[in-house]
Amino acid sequence: MMVRAAVLILALLGGCGMARADGLVVSVSQAQVHITSGFTGADLVVFGVMDPQDAAGGSPDVVVTVRGPGQTFTTWRKTRVLGLWMNKQRIGDDHADVVSADPFRAAFLRIQQAQGLYRENTCGVTFIAPHVFRAEVAIPGTAPLGRYQVEVQLLRGGRPVASATTSFDVQKTGVEQSIAEFSQRNGLLYGLAVAMGSLMLGGVASILFRR
Repeated sequence: MMVRAAVLILALLGGCGMARADGLVVSVSQAQVHITSGFTGADLVVFGVMDPQDAAGGSPDVVVTVRGPGQTFTTWRKTRVLGLWMNKQRIGDDHADVVSADPFRAAFLRIQQAQGLYRENTCGVTFIAPHVFRAEVAIPGTAPLGRYQVEVQLLRGGRPVASATTSFDVQKTGVEQSIAEFSQRNGLLYGLAVAMGSLMLGGVASILFRR
């Protein structure tokens, strides 16, 4: 199932990485979100400034959408066979977009929502001036690494009148980043190091328990 692992804010009626389009300027409060071993989530703010002429007739509707990097998932349905739970039926990227009301898809979305990866907030945008607005975006601790695209649309009467996009990156930093890079460059050595570390830890534990 090809999906966008994403944090999503929809707000209707209602720094760093700046993007400019006709009638709209958009920026995010930070261009990078650093993940460390104690990372539990982060909050970003999307700022937008619209053309005063667009705000002359009253604040337009604003939609802010944050999309994460694309990922491929396979959803399995477990069935009881001879007293054992086994994977019986699957849905992948070849069927996910065909049957939109499929229970597989609904279950997958429920899981993603529970993890905070899919989110909707109809009151997520706040106007701090007649032509200036902001939207808070919560990045969960389970957010995948990669580049996130931020799209802002202005709607009037349900029709788009302006749009702009910007982005930010979620990436590991410090020791976590060094270990991740080493494992990618030297997969065999990394595997051996992990195996040796496990053996040493097991040996030390057995000695301590004997005492």
